[in-house]
Amino acid sequence: MPRSLKRLLSISGVLLVLIIVVIAAKTYLNKQPFVRNRELSSTEASRKNKLKMSLTSGKHYAALSAKIDEPQFIPDKPEDSVSLVGHFVSHQELSSSLHYTWILPKGLELIGGNLQGEISSVRPNEIVSVQILIKGFSKEQLSHITLLVEAYEGSEKVVSTAVMSSRPEESNESRAAEMQESAKKFEEENY
Repeated sequence: MPRSLKRLLSISGVLLVLIIVVIAAKTYLNKQPFVRNRELSSTEASRKNKLKMSLTSGKHYAALSAKIDEPQFIPDKPEDSVSLVGHFVSHQELSSSLHYTWILPKGLELIGGNLQGEISSVRPNEIVSVQILIKGFSKEQLSHITLLVEAYEGSEKVVSTAVMSSRPEESNESRAAEMQESAKKFEEENY
C-alpha cells in the first residue's frame, strides 16, 4: 500500500475517533440537564454575591434568597419597639409574584408595616426590602422572627426563609465563629 494512502487512512481514523468522542460527549451532556443547570446557577450565584448586599450565604443553587438585617440594637425590655428590615432577591425568572410573610411568635405585637404582602414584576437580581416595627422583641426573652418568601417557578413552589433571634449572641452562627477560633487555638497548641 502506498505511503500516502496509509497516511490518509490514519488521519481519517483519528478524525473519525474525534467525531465519535464529540458526539458521545454531546449525547451525555444532553442527558444531564440538571447538572448543567446547577453549574450555571452556581456561576450566576457567584456573580450575584458581588451585589451591594450579600444574601444568605450557602444557598448558591437557590431560586430565592432572604435575609433580615440585624437591627442597630435589640431592646432590653419588651415594652420597647424595634424596626426590622428584610430583603429578598430572586436569582432567576419566576412565573409568579413573590409573596412574603413575617412570622412573629406569640407575645410580639406589630406596630407598623405589613406582616404579609405580594410583590409583582420582580426582575432577577432585583433586591426587594420590607420593613416592620414590632414591640415585645427583646433580649429579656428568647424569641425568633422569621421572614418567609415564596413564589412559583413554573409549577414548582420555591421558598426561602430568614430568621432573626432576639439573642443573636446565642445563635448557631455566633457559636460557629467561637468554635472555629477554639479549634484553631487547639490546633496551634497541639500540632
